[in-house]
Amino acid sequence: MSCASSVAAASSCRGVRVQHAAVRATRGGKAAVGPAARRCSGVGGGEMRFPRDRRGVVARATDSPHPEADVIFEQIRKLQEENEKLKQDLGDAAKAVLDKVTEELPLPEGKAAEAKKALSYLGGASSKDAYLGMTMPYFGDGELQADFSKYDKVDAARAKVASAEAAKGEHSSTSTGVEPRPPPEYTKTETPMSIVFVSSEVAPWSKTGGLADVCGSLPRELVKRGHRVMVVSPKYITGKAEDSLFEASFDTNSNTKVGCFGDSHEVGFYHQVKEGVDFVFVSHECFKRQGGLYGDSYGVYGDNQFRYTLLSHAACEAPLLINFGENLGTYGDEVVFVANDWHAGLVPLLVASKYRPWGTYKNARTVTTIHNILHQGAEPATTFGNLGVPDDWYSCLEYQYPEHMRAHELDLGLVVNILKGAIATSDRVLTVSQGYAKEICTPTGGCGLETMLEERRHRLDGGVNGI
Repeated sequence: MSCASSVAAASSCRGVRVQHAAVRATRGGKAAVGPAARRCSGVGGGEMRFPRDRRGVVARATDSPHPEADVIFEQIRKLQEENEKLKQDLGDAAKAVLDKVTEELPLPEGKAAEAKKALSYLGGASSKDAYLGMTMPYFGDGELQADFSKYDKVDAARAKVASAEAAKGEHSSTSTGVEPRPPPEYTKTETPMSIVFVSSEVAPWSKTGGLADVCGSLPRELVKRGHRVMVVSPKYITGKAEDSLFEASFDTNSNTKVGCFGDSHEVGFYHQVKEGVDFVFVSHECFKRQGGLYGDSYGVYGDNQFRYTLLSHAACEAPLLINFGENLGTYGDEVVFVANDWHAGLVPLLVASKYRPWGTYKNARTVTTIHNILHQGAEPATTFGNLGVPDDWYSCLEYQYPEHMRAHELDLGLVVNILKGAIATSDRVLTVSQGYAKEICTPTGGCGLETMLEERRHRLDGGVNGI
């Protein structure tokens, strides 16, 4: 290649680089000039190739200016002019608003000029462009600006009224126009009762779901209506932060021994009063272990039948043994037991089989509340002798799984079903809603107990859920 050809190719390459940089500068308002060391090669009449925006597209350019370059440069110029006009409009609107604010401020005579001067320096300059340094909204021009001002006045007036009502302690309406619901009024009952809730968990001491919330809140509402309420639940020690909540409870010194699982087991009772409710926690070594309430990372605890059999026996003794002080005494045997789910399901059966035949709890009533019928406390039939229930009451707990639910062909599917025994021996059966009461009477929702529930439908009802 001659010296003249080399000079011409180099000049053409530089011209293309400058042109390419100008084109890329228009994208997004940012300078997107590529590396200075872009390669260019001359072939024949000086035609060159270079990568464009790293998208795999190859652009071509010649020694002559690109025909679209002038159009692009004209668009850049127009955008700059529009930007300057927008800046001018914004500055004028912001200055007008701030001038109006300083005029309406209740400033002493002679101080208005000083205020304007101080505001002019907020943007770092003394002209109207200084107002662009503030985060002011764009109010538009003419009627649009007047509409914004009118809106601001209405909004300010509403805020002033709401502030005045709040100062008076009045209940202001919400943005939807609905007045807040007044606090509930509690009417004392004419027939107060002694009610004993038995639950495997109660908030805030122990909780895995809604059962704990119900047994932690419903008793407080019943107390407000004049009832005397006790909640019996295990004293769990699981190595978690909730363990510290039991520190406020005190030992009642009412230890007793209960017979189950072929032995006599001693349990203790700890008492704590909260909002008028007597919370009683059953203490035993089986409730003290690391992990969850019903299981750990390895699965469900293998001795859950023992743990909640113990809870049910202890709950039946608590109203008879624990003395809650002068003028209160024990709850006695004329109580209403509310057994929640299978964990407390032996309470109705024990009251019916162990206490009533001997004259105790003969005027007591039992209610079984079903929160989740899927969990029924079913264990092999051979464990019946561990429950501490008289032998002639076995039929209340007897249950046989259908063939498709058995482990193998030789499995007869015979189990003791604690929830079934609770339904069979309770005076009333409740569920968490009226809809759920209907659902569990169907084959789809009954989980194998729908036939018994349908037979006891005259004793079945559901609570009314509230918000």
